[in-house]
Amino acid sequence: MAAQSRVILYDDSCPLCRAYTQGFVKLGALPEDGRQGLADAAERLPECVAQLDLHRARHFIPLVDRDTGEVRYGLDALCTILADRFPRLGRVLRSKLPRLAYPLYWLITYNRRVIAGCPPPARGFDCAPDFALAPRLTYVLLALGGWIALSAQFFARADDAARTVFLGVVVYQLLFLIFCGRRSWDALGTLATNFLMFGILLTLGPPWVALTLAGAVGLLDLVRRAWAIQSRT
Repeated sequence: MAAQSRVILYDDSCPLCRAYTQGFVKLGALPEDGRQGLADAAERLPECVAQLDLHRARHFIPLVDRDTGEVRYGLDALCTILADRFPRLGRVLRSKLPRLAYPLYWLITYNRRVIAGCPPPARGFDCAPDFALAPRLTYVLLALGGWIALSAQFFARADDAARTVFLGVVVYQLLFLIFCGRRSWDALGTLATNFLMFGILLTLGPPWVALTLAGAVGLLDLVRRAWAIQSRT
C-alpha cells in the first residue's frame, strides 16, 4: 500500500477521530489529502467508498489505497500507517501491537460517540457504530469504577461541607440520566463518561478548588451531552 496514494476515512462527528487522523498528517504518515470524513466521502471520494464494506467501516476505521483499491480496517489500518512512517518499528507494529491493543481499540471504537459526547453529522453518511452490549457494559463498569476510586480519594481529604456539595452534584447527574437521557444505553455511557471526568477533575488541587472546577466543568459538559443525546433520538 503506497503511502502517497492512501486515504483514511474517519468518523468526522467524533473529535477523537478528527484529532488522531490530523496527527497522522502532521507526523508525515499521511499526505495532506490523506484523510476524509465519512459523512462527505461518497461525494468527495466515490471511488474509495465503492471499495468499502460500509458496515465494517462504521466500526473499524478504513484505509484505502486509491491506486489499487486495497482496503485495511481498524488496527491493521492504523498500524500500517505507523509502520510505514517508522520502518524500524515495523515488525512490532504489524504483528504484535494489533493483538495487544485490540481490547482497547474494541472498547473505544464501539463507545466513541458516548466518550466524545458528539451528535450525528448534520448531513451525509452517519458512521455511528451499532450498539453492542459487551463493549458498552465493559466501558460503563470501568468508567464508574474509576469514578468511585477517585471520589473515595476526594472524600478522604474533603471536609463535610465539600462532601455535601459533591453529593448534590451527583444527584444532578443522576437526574440527567433519568430525565434528559431517556434511560437509554447511550445516556448511561454518557453519564459514566461524565462521572469519570468529574472524578479526574476532583484530583486537581485542594478539595474546594477541585470541587468548584469539577462541578462547573462537569455540569456544563452534561448540558452539552444532553443536547447530543437528544439529537440522536
